[in-house]
Parts: sequence; C-alpha cells; structure tokens
Amino acid sequence: FASKKALFKVLVMGIEEKVIPAIDDELAKKVGIEDLTALKKKIEEQMNEMQDQASQRELENKLVDEIVGAAKFDISERMLEKESNFLLQDLRANCQSNGLDWETFKKDEANKEIFDKAREAAKKRISIDLILSAVIREEKISASPEELEVELKTKVAQLGDRGKSVENDPRFKSNVELIFLRNKAV
Repeated sequence: FASKKALFKVLVMGIEEKVIPAIDDELAKKVGIEDLTALKKKIEEQMNEMQDQASQRELENKLVDEIVGAAKFDISERMLEKESNFLLQDLRANCQSNGLDWETFKKDEANKEIFDKAREAAKKRISIDLILSAVIREEKISASPEELEVELKTKVAQLGDRGKSVENDPRFKSNVELIFLRNKAV
C-alpha cells in the first residue's frame, strides 16, 4: 500500500490533558515519605546505588571479556549450533507466526549477518559459561541453602504470576543456583 492515498474518518471521543502533580511535601507523603527533602535524599541515594551497580556490572563485564579473550579452548560445532539456535528461538517463532518459512529465512543471504552475530554471541556465552564453571570448581565456590532460598524467592517475585508455576520446578531451582554461583564467581 506504499504511495497510496487513503481517507480516514475519525470520531474524537474526548481530549485529555496530563496534569503533573506539584513537587512538594504532599507528593512525598503520597509515596510514603515524610517530606520533600527526605524524598529528594531517597531519590539521590537510589540514583547513587544504581550508578554503583552499573559501574560494578561494567567492571565485571570488562573482566570477563578480558578472561574470555585470553582463554584458549575449542568449542564443538554441535555446542555452538545448539546455543545459536537457543538465541534465535524468538526470531524463529516470529517468522513462523508471520507465515515465513524458517529454512528459507535462514538461507536468505540478506539475513546472514543475523546468524553470524548469533553465532558470535553463542561462542561468547559458551566461553563465559565454561570459564565461570571452571572458576566455581577451582575456587570451590558454593551457596548456602539460606542464600539459595533468598535468591529463589527474589527470582520468583521478579517473574510475578509466572513465578508461582516454576517455583517448585527442579530445573528452575537448578538454573537459579547456577546463575547465583556464576555471579559469585565474577
């Protein structure tokens, strides 16, 4: 329908204006804080904490990238293919829901870059997994049942309604433990 003219009839049901509340003690009280000064202090603390976390993640990512870059090991073709397919699951589902044949999509030369990037990402993820698994094993990193219980509850809460259905799934628990240990290793 590109370059075609169209005529639409629209019935306006109403016009609304967004009213932004005044930034004052009353606003602070509505969000459960005693006054505007305390609200500003709380926001500043949260922003500083977010900045600290972002800096920590950036440092951890750089460290992991350095280790991955220096590591020398072979990754099997099968392992790369499996991880690449995992990374491309959403794209595949999207193609299928739009009536596109996945095999045709894969063979299209215009999509080659997508698959190359997925393969590189898969290689990096596998490398990180192998290295962190080795660190966990060598350093004998473990998690107490209490730490795992807190982490499990946090993950379930993050998932909302879906969390209740996976809460008792042994694979979910195992995955939460693995992620927790890898974060400790970093």
